[in-house]
This record gives sequence, structure tokens and C-alpha cells, in this order.
Amino acid sequence: MKQSIYYSISPEQTAARFLRQTRRARAACIVLLAGLAALLLLLFGLSLARAISDMAFLLLELLVIACAVCLHTGFRRRTASRFALLQDVLLTDCDPGKYLAAMEALLHDRAFRRARGTLALECAAAHYYLDELDQAGECLERVHFRSPRHPLWLKKYNLLVLCRLKQEDEAGVQQAMALLREKCGRYKPDSPDGRAAAMLLDIMALNLKAPEKRDEKDKRMMKKNLSNTSSRLNKLAWSLTLAEYEALHATSPEELEAARGYLKCTQEGPVPPLLQKKAAEVRSLIDERAPIEE
Repeated sequence: MKQSIYYSISPEQTAARFLRQTRRARAACIVLLAGLAALLLLLFGLSLARAISDMAFLLLELLVIACAVCLHTGFRRRTASRFALLQDVLLTDCDPGKYLAAMEALLHDRAFRRARGTLALECAAAHYYLDELDQAGECLERVHFRSPRHPLWLKKYNLLVLCRLKQEDEAGVQQAMALLREKCGRYKPDSPDGRAAAMLLDIMALNLKAPEKRDEKDKRMMKKNLSNTSSRLNKLAWSLTLAEYEALHATSPEELEAARGYLKCTQEGPVPPLLQKKAAEVRSLIDERAPIEE
């Protein structure tokens, strides 16, 4: 089974390693930017002393500025890449408890004060998969981004819909869906973000549909999403959804066996508490339909 690079260490060590790597990269970036600033001052002095022409100074100045921009961009991309590896604690290791502890440690670090919205959102996701829905909702209340077009707005309201759905809060579901649709509508339909938003709305429409009312078209969507996802967490979720569908619609022993087949993924590694609960419900449903095989 694939594992994250943080699989064998504690939550405290996970957060400490990520912080250490980020601080080293930031320090190196600051040193290099300071060197570029010193070089710019030197070039300015040479220009004043007429040691280099104004045209040469202008070209060199533009080159130094371009290097500074590339350096800053590279640092941001490197940090984002490391954060993606950290997210594997939830997506690959399926360990929301450890992930929550790491995110909370980062929230208390001053270096990440500008990323508090993102970290609070990740804490909410961890609480959700721990089946701590009230705590997830409290975290989501703290999530805010300056730009109204920030893509993580979609993740916030998607998660809020799922929480309200699990809590059987119909009014809350409708309110959260209205906010999600409003945020999705901010993207151009033919843009990558617009297509991702449209796909998200299709998935949410499926989630909102009662399991017994799902049809073959819904089944094709479920199977497509299962085949397209690369994370164990999402594979578990889609496999359980398909197992539930097969169990509810089974009219033959073969179809009931297909439902059991989708449940095998829960035996291949860790399963978060929320999905453990779902798996137990699906097993119970399969047992109820077992007379089909007799």
C-alpha cells in the first residue's frame, strides 16, 4: 500500500519536519534576495560612477528583478509542493487524527498566519473524517479568503454541505448549496476552474440524491470518479458509495457479490472513522439483502 513520507512518524514530528523544511527554504530565499538587493545597489553605484552605461544598468537591473521574481515564485511553488505531500497524511494514509494534530500545530506557528484560512479548512476536513461534525462546522466558520474567486471557497462550501447532510440539517444543506452554487457561478464555464466547478456540482447533486433513488447514470458517474481518483481516501468513499448502490439495487447473487467486492478496499489499509461507520452500514444492508442468494 502506498504511504506518505510522514507515515512512520508522530503528528508532532510531522509538523516539526514540515516547519523545518519550510523555514530552511524561507531562510535560503531571504539570503538570496538580500544578495540580489546588494547586487542591485552595486549596479546603481557603478551607474552613478559612470563605470557602466545607463543602458547596461537598465538591462542588468531588469535581470536582477526578474531573478528575484523567479526566486520568490519558486519558493511559493516549493512550499505548495511540500504542503501537498503533507496532505497525503489524510489522502493516502487515511489518518485524520494525525493530520488534525499537524494542522493545529501549523495554525499556532506565526510563520503561517497568512495561511490560517487554508489550515482551518484542512482542520475541518480532518474533523469531518473523524466523524466530528460539530467541530468541523466550527472550523469552517473561521475559513475566509480575501479573493471571492479563491478556489478553496468551493472546498469550504462542499465540506459544509457534506457536514449538514450527515447531520440531517435540510435547511443547512440548502443554504450551503446556495453558497456553493454562487461561488461556482463566478468561474467561466469553459475555463479549467469552471469545468471543475461544474463537475463538483454534479457530484454534489449525486450526494444529495437519496441512495435508493440513484440510477444507472449515477452508477456510471460513481465508477468514473472511482477510476479517476488517485487518493486512497477518495477511493474508499467512492467504493462504499458503489457498494451501497449495488446492495440496494441487487436482484441477483452476482450483484450482491459485486457489493461485497467494493467493500474489500476497507480491508486493505486504514479507514477513517466516518468511513468505518459508512462501511458498517453497507455491510448491514448487504446482510439484509442476503436472502437474494438463497
